[in-house]
Amino acid sequence: MESEISILKKSELAELKLRRLYEQYGYQKYRMNQFEEYAFYIENKNFLGSDSFITFNDKDGKLMALKPDVTLSMVKNTSADMTGSKKLYYSENIFRFIKNAGEYRELNQTGLELIGKVDLLSTAEIVTLAAKSLEIINSSYVLTVSHMGIISGLLEEINADYTVKERIMECISEKNPHDLRKLGESAGISGEIIERIEKLISINCPLNAASDALDSVVCNFTTFEAVKEIKAISEVMAGSKYADRIRIDFSSVSDMQYYNGILFSGYIEGVASAVVVGGRYDNLLRRMNKGNLQAIGFAVNFYELDRFLKEKSNMSGNGTVAIKYSEKADLKKVYEIIEKYIAEGKKVIFENDISAYAEYEKFIEIDENGEVSVK
Repeated sequence: MESEISILKKSELAELKLRRLYEQYGYQKYRMNQFEEYAFYIENKNFLGSDSFITFNDKDGKLMALKPDVTLSMVKNTSADMTGSKKLYYSENIFRFIKNAGEYRELNQTGLELIGKVDLLSTAEIVTLAAKSLEIINSSYVLTVSHMGIISGLLEEINADYTVKERIMECISEKNPHDLRKLGESAGISGEIIERIEKLISINCPLNAASDALDSVVCNFTTFEAVKEIKAISEVMAGSKYADRIRIDFSSVSDMQYYNGILFSGYIEGVASAVVVGGRYDNLLRRMNKGNLQAIGFAVNFYELDRFLKEKSNMSGNGTVAIKYSEKADLKKVYEIIEKYIAEGKKVIFENDISAYAEYEKFIEIDENGEVSVK
């Protein structure tokens, strides 16, 4: 088994470990179709953050799109109810337009969703699994947590139009108190509320040390309930080694049309963008006519990890035997040497140009007279 695992790429090995982790917690594998109706994705383009999809017409002329997302399909097809939650995980390729590259790409995404009834314990479980997922990829990581309930509760106290509230959310995300104060003055927003939002922007502390800081932003029932939930999660996870890697930071915000509770983003050393993103998204289920169902989940975006997980060819490194042979050499002898090392469980490369393989255990050269030298 060790020799079989050794041929896997780092990304493939990480994916296998994630799948095993999720199954240990009772999550079942979910498989989806490669495509859905184009109209389905257009209806939810704000959730996806894009309206650019790869489309085609089926045999009946209906416009279809290759899947840009997994969560939407899981919600659409779920059989969960408030008495029978579904714990599902997936590892799927999705198709998205990458603005920086200016092209569509097929991208790998692994993640999990809990749909049905979401209680405090299951929320703590999801947060823990997000942290464990990061740890599998890199032991140097941090998971930042925020709560859309606190943000929406503060915005409830502001009598302003949607564009002003949207700009306030941008200030929170950008940690920009200067523009927040200017916006508050121009929009006639209460100085007390602006001050509470400034305090929210300044919060950046471990999960287990956030109590006093969070209390300072409570101003109504919505914010009270959200702060209570974060404190309860902190108590559940107290003593866990993962709690020390989880920080409260409200630079993680998202669209309130879809997200309504805890929100988190995961980062590892060496990668600038978040590689784990997720949160509570009951509002998406309301928009998709799923009654009172609740949901929480996250995705591990392997496409953000490409550079970090990139490695040299699988045919390089320890355990690899590199063979260079003359075109006039006895090929039967070359073949026998190759088979000898293969039988020993080695990887063998014998291309004429092996300069691309920077590391190998042995270098064998066979000249035209059949002489073998080992280095």
